[in-house]
Amino acid sequence: MSQVSGAGTQVSVIVATYNRLDLLKRLLRQLDVQTLDPKKFEVVVCDDGGRENVPEALAGVTFGYRLVPLRQPNAGPAAARHKAIENAQGRVLVIVDDDMQVQPTFLEEHLKMHPLGTRRAALGRLEPDSHIADMPYFERWYAAGHKRTADRARAGQLKLDGYSFYTGNVSLLRQDYLDIGGFDFSLRLGEDTDLGLRLEASGVELTYTAEAVAYHASDHASEKKWLERVHAYGVNYWKIGKKHHDVPHANALRYLFEMNLLARPLVASTLLMPDATRPLSDAALGLTKKMWELGIGRVAHPLTSVVYTMEFMRGVRSQTGSLPDTARAIVAHFFERLRP
Repeated sequence: MSQVSGAGTQVSVIVATYNRLDLLKRLLRQLDVQTLDPKKFEVVVCDDGGRENVPEALAGVTFGYRLVPLRQPNAGPAAARHKAIENAQGRVLVIVDDDMQVQPTFLEEHLKMHPLGTRRAALGRLEPDSHIADMPYFERWYAAGHKRTADRARAGQLKLDGYSFYTGNVSLLRQDYLDIGGFDFSLRLGEDTDLGLRLEASGVELTYTAEAVAYHASDHASEKKWLERVHAYGVNYWKIGKKHHDVPHANALRYLFEMNLLARPLVASTLLMPDATRPLSDAALGLTKKMWELGIGRVAHPLTSVVYTMEFMRGVRSQTGSLPDTARAIVAHFFERLRP
């Protein structure tokens, strides 16, 4: 590993990794050809207790930048990123996932977003890699969503809030992260959204940079695991909403009111009657996959959104309590949204 001194470090690249040694090495090599002076940045990697011992695997590997490999017992990505940040020296943090690929200008573009005197969290653009056509339909759906975000940002139509925050490709000031207490380790999913909401509340500006691009080739292939993860997101996002109860846009029920008008009754019925609507979800899932197979994207994309949101709402409903409790929560959020 590199033994370069950390003196003069402006940027700390933060990478949490778990059983992706080959992908991590690919990312580290791409960071070694950045246009940003290697004396100005470091890379802090934390292995979250994976099968491969990353510090041992990187022993003797040399890069132009300072590399700090760490390891901890498995505690989740939030805890791994936090450990890396604690050991970082840069004024600006760039958090990127271990399975991303980046262009040579990646760090330079992120650093441009943080001139002295500003307090920003800059979300970088997420793009699929060249093998997107071979990925499962739900990964193609995610990729299309990221493209819409980039298009809206270019058109000046993107309004960001803390709920928009993600950690796959983002930069922020290390001091802002530390000042709000860092990640909530109790959240194994959605911890990035919770952090974004607290950054927003602390006065940090949420912004977007289309120039700092990270290319994503997901290794998630199981539809069953995808749906289980979506359900878990519903559980965790309800908890996040309760934690930020005074912020209407932190409420997971927002999705009910942001869906297409035609889809809202189906999503609402899933929230109110999660078990009874299972056949409807299964039918929607079957139709969704058929549309993807036929290449009818104009239908497949919104149908996937419906399938996602129905399962998400089942997760939410597991937390809201009885049917009357859930109905009251919906009505309360409706009136919250009307507040100026």
